[in-house]
Amino acid sequence: MDNQGDIETFPVWTIYGPGQDPMLLNLTTGYYLMFENLSLDVNEFVTIDTQKRIIEKNDGTNLYPELSIGSTLWRLNAGVNIVHMEMDGASSDSKIVVWYRERYLGV
Repeated sequence: MDNQGDIETFPVWTIYGPGQDPMLLNLTTGYYLMFENLSLDVNEFVTIDTQKRIIEKNDGTNLYPELSIGSTLWRLNAGVNIVHMEMDGASSDSKIVVWYRERYLGV
């Protein structure tokens, strides 16, 4: 992922099932976000807003308790970030979508 802004930015992730225990790993920084004991069916999804610090299932369930120890709501550094994503039990209906806004210093 290439954050072409001047400074780090806050991604918003949406993870769509089916699948279990999704993991998002920034290989550039070493930070990760990993769930334990989280299962998503076909019509279920999780939204992770790293700036607002919200982790919710589509039914409004708070999923902070499902995060593994050491997980971080990590940001994207300026420049290229090598990101690895995985989810057990994924199918062709599964997907992980990211949205972020590039941020700049100065006027």
